[in-house]
Amino acid sequence: MLSMMQKRRFSHGSIQPIDILSNNGVKYYVEFNEFHQPIRKGGLILVRFLGYIAKIAHYCPIGAITWHDVEKNLKVQIVNKMREHFIILDDEVYDTLAQQRVGKCWRHYKHGLKKTFFQPDKKTHEQHYDLVPSGHSRSDWIKLVNHWFSPKGQKLSQIGKEARSLQFQVHTMGSNSYANLRADYEAEHGKKMGLVESWERSHMRKDGSFVEGTTTRLFSIDDAKAKMESLKLANSSYSSVDVEMRHFMIL
Repeated sequence: MLSMMQKRRFSHGSIQPIDILSNNGVKYYVEFNEFHQPIRKGGLILVRFLGYIAKIAHYCPIGAITWHDVEKNLKVQIVNKMREHFIILDDEVYDTLAQQRVGKCWRHYKHGLKKTFFQPDKKTHEQHYDLVPSGHSRSDWIKLVNHWFSPKGQKLSQIGKEARSLQFQVHTMGSNSYANLRADYEAEHGKKMGLVESWERSHMRKDGSFVEGTTTRLFSIDDAKAKMESLKLANSSYSSVDVEMRHFMIL
């Protein structure tokens, strides 16, 4: 029997979720950091796959109002499908986090459907019933439309709009994750990435500038660096990461 190392092979180029579902039994190896977050290429493939699953009606029906309302057996199927295509440690924590990730993607997907199809100023409640998105049942779609038109749905929508209007910390990483940003830094420098540098790298444009208002509303990155240097001198026994953690906890 071939060993695990002999069975391994490297994949090059972009791997799409649809390719994973038809890969003839090939499994993708996923690395995780100390917080059980998927990292590197295998992690990116897994995250994309879970986002794809969130859009499939069989696993994640859009008629459920909240993720809690999605049947437990469907969530088990999601985990089984993930483990069918990925090599992941046999620990329940990975299953739980995968379900949470799918739930988050599912909510974002439904928000996208609303932006595309919901037109209360142009169409009646009943006319929305005929706008069933491809891949979804009419019955599930009607449940979702009814929720959007309900007083509770409209109240939650307003709360969401107000919350989004307060978000001004715009990152510039695209599809890359904070976990990968830290992992790449540690591999290159042989030490953990500090909070200030993590924030700077994740919010800075390629030309070295920030999105307007990003730094001034929270803090000046130069002032933060100066404060860190001062604290390091005063606490020489602490590592740079420890100093930053203590400072940010005080903030």
